[in-house]
Amino acid sequence: MDPVYGYQAVNVEAQSRIPTSLLNWMRRMIAVRKRYKAFSRGSLEFLHPENLKVLPYVRRYDSETLLCVVNLSRFVQYVELDMRHFDGWRPVELIGETRFPPIGELPYFLTLGPHAFYWFRLEPPPADAAS
Repeated sequence: MDPVYGYQAVNVEAQSRIPTSLLNWMRRMIAVRKRYKAFSRGSLEFLHPENLKVLPYVRRYDSETLLCVVNLSRFVQYVELDMRHFDGWRPVELIGETRFPPIGELPYFLTLGPHAFYWFRLEPPPADAAS
């Protein structure tokens, strides 16, 4: 009978009306995953950073290449990723479609909040830039 956390306040109908609710966040994550077949099919390649509290991996399927970076710690963490084989490619964060700086020869540096994650689509350089 709790007015804040009871079933009268915390239910699907009430949570559907709140854009920032856990229910709506989960619906957005499922929608993003459904857009990219690489999440459930294709290859899985783990990267091996020095910081073992961060789990980075690449998923590939057909023309899709996704980079996933997960902070397994309850504290803020950094990671330097050796992404030389993606030189010139650009990470685009999947939830907000935010374009990150292109990958180069140097390690790619990211900082993640506690238990945070990034899902990136890796876009190859334009064909005319490669020549």
